[in-house]
Amino acid sequence: RERVVEPWKLLARRGGWVLVARDRDRGASRSFRLSRIEGAVRTVGPVEAFETPADDELAEALSTWDSGTRGVATLAVLPERASALRTRHVPDDAPHAAIEGRDVLRVPYRAQWELAEEVVGYGDAVLVLEPSSLRDAVLSLLRTAAALDAKEPARG
Repeated sequence: RERVVEPWKLLARRGGWVLVARDRDRGASRSFRLSRIEGAVRTVGPVEAFETPADDELAEALSTWDSGTRGVATLAVLPERASALRTRHVPDDAPHAAIEGRDVLRVPYRAQWELAEEVVGYGDAVLVLEPSSLRDAVLSLLRTAAALDAKEPARG
């Protein structure tokens, strides 16, 4: 999806670069992980067409990067796999559907995209049971990777 933004600041956060900007379409401040930006970036409008806001608005746009837990994912994990996810497992008393040959884990997360990227790294060892939005994000990343692979020229 193409976005028109007023770029305010570029910062390093949790192992990646983040653009803090005003999203003109939404009329709100947002933060964007640079590694997720696809395609060519182009400038629109004259130099100094907007003003960078006060620090408090910048801080608000970054709040999702610096705050605590935003959600809890339910994952089905193959035995003896995904040890980093296992260390973050939070047991609860709620009943969870058993998945044959897999352990069901509840893992808190701050940013859904961040957990989606981690889950993709485990391949078929991890299945997302809940939330469906996380499952959709994982599938989107996998489809993007598959499309990139299909575009690779034959080697030999």
